[in-house]
Amino acid sequence: RERDLLSDRYYLLELIGRGGFAKVWQAFDLHSAEMVAVKVLHSDLGDWSDRIDRFERGARQMLKLRHPNIVRVIGEPMQHQGFHYFVMEYLRGGSLAHAVESGGISKERAIAVMRQVSDALTYMHRRGLVHRDVKPQNILLDSQGDAHLTDFDLVLASDSTRNTRTGGMGTIVYAAPEEQDILGVAVHAGQL
Repeated sequence: RERDLLSDRYYLLELIGRGGFAKVWQAFDLHSAEMVAVKVLHSDLGDWSDRIDRFERGARQMLKLRHPNIVRVIGEPMQHQGFHYFVMEYLRGGSLAHAVESGGISKERAIAVMRQVSDALTYMHRRGLVHRDVKPQNILLDSQGDAHLTDFDLVLASDSTRNTRTGGMGTIVYAAPEEQDILGVAVHAGQL
């Protein structure tokens, strides 16, 4: 909640994002005296070991990556009083989705953003990773308008051995055509 203190270090200021797995908070790091983003797994998912594994695996994959267009994770995933979380750099520009919806991005800047996302995906693919949920909400912008890919909860790694099912993963509207049929069936069956 707002004004909570995680691990006597991260002071939660404002809810800045919400997804199927977690909430993202703007927070102040009392140790570094910097703004950060803290992604906290929904508390109602805290007992689901497969969701916790997926959440933490995504954070650890992001932690290993060093690319100017991938959000930087700061440290290993942590737990505080039953809450699972990890810390990322804070980007002031909001999401690409918000920029598009508010008309705050030019056509030229949008093309530059797509090139940056493409560079980030190429970098990932060369390391055996597939994001599986690329969408405007998962592309954050910094104060200069540069793109940073985030939300690796559904990442597929070449060394994944469990808790990463095959078949449809991601958001149906943004999924590849071959995935949309699988996702559509899962949505209809109440699985997603």
